[in-house]
Amino acid sequence: TREMQLAQGMEQGNWTQNYFAGYLQSAGYRQNSAFDKYTLSAKLFYTTDDARTRIGVIARHTQSHGDEAGYLEAADAHRTPTASYPYAQSDGGNREMSQLSAHLDSDLTPNLSLSAKAYVNSVRDQRWLRYSLLASQQERIIDERHVGVLASLTYRPQALSAAWARGMSVEVGANAEHQQDRSPRYSTVDKVRKDTTRDQRFD
Repeated sequence: TREMQLAQGMEQGNWTQNYFAGYLQSAGYRQNSAFDKYTLSAKLFYTTDDARTRIGVIARHTQSHGDEAGYLEAADAHRTPTASYPYAQSDGGNREMSQLSAHLDSDLTPNLSLSAKAYVNSVRDQRWLRYSLLASQQERIIDERHVGVLASLTYRPQALSAAWARGMSVEVGANAEHQQDRSPRYSTVDKVRKDTTRDQRFD
């Protein structure tokens, strides 16, 4: 197994920056279970001179590729737990996830503050798996994209003298999200598609 990580954080004036890169590679514990993965992320924020407003963006991305050893019968799992049946040698998968978000936090007045975030998330997962010698190999896909916004206003009254009211706040907010999701499945032979067995779509 090999793993490498690099991280850097910087603060200069009104700016704060954080960066990360990582890579992981492994042969796996079982036969046909090698995989690799890399991750990248960045965070950049700006704070105004009066420290009342902070805005920024965050970006993340990860991608992985791997083989899958498949399932073993109980006796084989006990006798040779690292083994993989020959019919599972073309099983494996790829996964990719990304996120981008923009952030705003601001004290509008001494009593009123605003917090807002807009984001885009995407996930794509592609797997090939075969449960047994008698079953056909399947390709399963998850393909999702989420776009959304969240916002809230918080009011903290300062004129209340009652002890029970000290520290009290009133918050209102809104949240909206739109999704585009696909989940098709295919019957395959050594990762070559032969038939469509499911084609689910949500929008």
